[in-house]
Amino acid sequence: MQFKDLINTRRAIAEIKNEKLPMSTAYKLVKFFNETSGDEDFYNEQVRNTLKDYTNKDGTVEVPPEKAGEVMARISEIDKTEAQIPQNIKFKLSEFEGIQTSLMVVEALSPLIEE
Repeated sequence: MQFKDLINTRRAIAEIKNEKLPMSTAYKLVKFFNETSGDEDFYNEQVRNTLKDYTNKDGTVEVPPEKAGEVMARISEIDKTEAQIPQNIKFKLSEFEGIQTSLMVVEALSPLIEE
């Protein structure tokens, strides 16, 4: 799974965290979320390092137009880097029955769902 997909999956889990789920499903989601927190920290650090030369004291980022392509290419490279995800955490689609959610959440969770 690429880092961009991992980040999207973690956001999707955060979006449904208040839903009522079967205990085993909730446990697996929490386990996945906890086991990948270091990966998200690493991703954020890499992006911060890429942007540090362009970050103002107030936290805003200003990339000069002549550097924008280079910066975007570096962030794209970080996004496409393969992240190690827990292989033992998989879900059945039926575990999410009863949850009303967006297509974004379904798309983000789909790498973890076995039909």
